[in-house]
Amino acid sequence: MELQYVPFLRASTTTNRDTIEGPSVAFSRTQSISALAMPQRVDGIHLNFHLLYQEVDDSDISWLWRNAGQWREPAKPEPLKGAMKGTSIACLTAASWWDKELAHEREMSRCYYFGVEGRLRSVHRKDGQWLDLGVVDGIGLQ
Repeated sequence: MELQYVPFLRASTTTNRDTIEGPSVAFSRTQSISALAMPQRVDGIHLNFHLLYQEVDDSDISWLWRNAGQWREPAKPEPLKGAMKGTSIACLTAASWWDKELAHEREMSRCYYFGVEGRLRSVHRKDGQWLDLGVVDGIGLQ
């Protein structure tokens, strides 16, 4: 299996333009991965980046995040455990554009994946932790 490093994250604001180094974790071309950006404060200048990905040999979803200029060690919070093997992962990020800073909208910090039961699950990043919002009704196996 071919593994490659993912140095792809870029952050830009109206006041400066910074290139953000990606984490030094290798991903396969077939691995599920999604990214989420959140402002650290209301001014939206400094961003936290979150990567959710599923290990090739594990069904749980791993989480990496970048804060204060460095990537933290991968973790597997409880709400990210029990994913269907090979699930897709999707995360929402608040609206932004080249001349508009990323909105400080905490309700948008949500990710979705299929659980082992075949139902779409929703998790929310809020107040420094991942919260399990449960199953999204009407999507997935009934």
